[in-house]
Amino acid sequence: VYFVRARVDQGLPGFADDHYGPGCELGMTAETNCTALIDNPASNTHSCGVTRTFGGSSKIWAQPVNGATMYRFRFTNAAAGFVRTIDRPSYVCALNWITLPLVNGTTYTVDVEVLVGGVWSGYCGPTCELTIGNAPARPELRVAEASATTGIRLFPNPNNGERVTLIASGLDSEATTATVTIVDLRGTVIGTRTIPSGEGAINTVLDLQGLASGMYLVRLSDGTQDHIQRLVIQR
Repeated sequence: VYFVRARVDQGLPGFADDHYGPGCELGMTAETNCTALIDNPASNTHSCGVTRTFGGSSKIWAQPVNGATMYRFRFTNAAAGFVRTIDRPSYVCALNWITLPLVNGTTYTVDVEVLVGGVWSGYCGPTCELTIGNAPARPELRVAEASATTGIRLFPNPNNGERVTLIASGLDSEATTATVTIVDLRGTVIGTRTIPSGEGAINTVLDLQGLASGMYLVRLSDGTQDHIQRLVIQR
């Protein structure tokens, strides 16, 4: 703790004829950029100790850090040996990625680090618990990453952002239509389109309307299940 006073040069050159004003105490401490999930039940961004759905539009929020250019959310379940880190350019994390998804009915420990001035802070803030509880109203709903035998295929992928061919198989044979939704990695819906479906398959071309460069998720829903595929736009 320091006692600080200030004076300003006025009148004759130099400070010899100038006087200090009132002083005050100033405490100095090492600067830290620690952050964590927002723990404030009165806030609509309360994210600590909550239950959220996975695979849709649910989000969690970290405390913003001034100057941070990236936030890294770490999800851990020690009993299952599960660790998943997700990097986001903001303090909002949409719970809808594909690889190593969070499992319904499982509780995860979440901590967050930030990138400030090109340096990661480390996971120095408090941890929080997050429980995944997908709505039971449609227990048959499942999210499946596209593979060679089921789901959807997109080509060309990477894409130039103009048009992409979508081929789907293994859909509900009784469904006459399916819904295609494109979202960015923040969970923002870019566009939605309803297309005809027949005999459990789809072959159509989507107009991407000049999507900006980046990674997107293409979700195809036939009413009983969701198939998700990543789409990379490179201009």
